[in-house]
Amino acid sequence: MQGIIHFVLRNRLLMGILGFLALAAGYYSYTQLPVDAFPDVTPVLVQVFTETQGLAPEEVERYVTYPTEVAMNGLPSLKEVRSTPISGFPW
Repeated sequence: MQGIIHFVLRNRLLMGILGFLALAAGYYSYTQLPVDAFPDVTPVLVQVFTETQGLAPEEVERYVTYPTEVAMNGLPSLKEVRSTPISGFPW
């Protein structure tokens, strides 16, 4: 630790140049950031469409949609799971 302090104190010009380069790089990066006038604040939404052949709408809800919802309930950071069946059978 003492060696680093002595090096910095002996090479003040080098440390000043490095500091200035760090400031210049930071300013350049700041000017290159994209800025949105109206940022999108809507939450992430995922829609899952299930379709099967040969099953009645009630069976699709019971054997496909409900197990999918139950499996998704264990996802991290999940806030809400909603289901809107097209057939009109609420669970």
